[in-house]
Amino acid sequence: MTGLSDEEHLLVWTWRRIVTGRGGCPLIEREFSRLCGEDAGEVLATFCTFLRAVAHASRRRLQIGYPGYPGLTNDERQLLILIATAQTGDEARFEAHLRWIARAELALALAIAIRALGTAPEVHGLRLPSTDLTRNGPRRGR
Repeated sequence: MTGLSDEEHLLVWTWRRIVTGRGGCPLIEREFSRLCGEDAGEVLATFCTFLRAVAHASRRRLQIGYPGYPGLTNDERQLLILIATAQTGDEARFEAHLRWIARAELALALAIAIRALGTAPEVHGLRLPSTDLTRNGPRRGR
């Protein structure tokens, strides 16, 4: 997953482990504790709520890479963009990406979960880059 920021890498790595049934991995807790301190449990719970909301509200079954897969799926790119736009407050862009992922009747619930996930790590200085991810590789230097 070259070209990702540390924050993006953490999110992708974590959701891949959780969706493949490896969410009890002590490394996940350690990384969140290292980055979020005593709030790690709350941030991780917010992350898990986000994943459940995505699974429930998505228009279709999303494609998530397996742990260790070197690239990003298109759906993973879309989720990272959604979280980043929630952090920047770019409402028009956020709503456009949300409509792409979520069923209309469940978009509000997913929006709440995404905004919560955007806020929780940001409190600890973890902010996703606001630029789009390109289809075939890094989009910017570190």
